[in-house]
Amino acid sequence: MEADIIIAIIVAIIAFVALGVTLWQLWVQRKHNRKSVMPYLVFNRITNYDSPQIIIELKNIGLGPAIIKDVSYYIDKKIIKTSDMCNWSNFLKKVGIYPLDVVENTLSNYAISTGDTEVVVSAVILADNSSVQKGHKDLMKNVQRIDIKIRYESIYNDSFEAVLNDEQ
Repeated sequence: MEADIIIAIIVAIIAFVALGVTLWQLWVQRKHNRKSVMPYLVFNRITNYDSPQIIIELKNIGLGPAIIKDVSYYIDKKIIKTSDMCNWSNFLKKVGIYPLDVVENTLSNYAISTGDTEVVVSAVILADNSSVQKGHKDLMKNVQRIDIKIRYESIYNDSFEAVLNDEQ
C-alpha cells in the first residue's frame, strides 16, 4: 500500500511539472507572437541639394502594421494644437519656411503596412535669389525647429512612439 501512495505522489508531481512547463511554453509563444507583428516607425528627412526642398517620410521597418493613434506637432519644443495644424503650408510658415508647393498627409487614424513609406510632407521651398546652397542651409536650420511625435500601436494594442528630432 505504501508503494501505491509513493507512485501516486510521483505521478502528481510529474503532472504538476508538466502543467507548469506547458504554461511557461504558452507564455513564451504568446510573447513571440506579439514580437512577430511588432511595428517600428522611423522618420526620414530628405533634402534636395539641387533646389531647396524638404521631404519628411515615415517608414515602417517593423514586422507588423502600425496603427497611428495620435500625432503631435512641435515648433521650438512647444506643442502646436492639432486644430492649428489645418495644413502644412501654414505650419511651415510658422518656422520661416515659405513653400511654393506642398504635398501633405495628416496621418490621423492611419495604418502603415510593413515596409511601406508614407510622405508626411513634401515641400518645394521659395528660395531667395542668392545661392541655392545658402537657401538649403537656411532650410535645414528652420527644419530643425520642427518636431513630430507619433503614438502608434500594434495589432495587439501595444503602444509605441516615433519622434522626429529625438532630443525630446
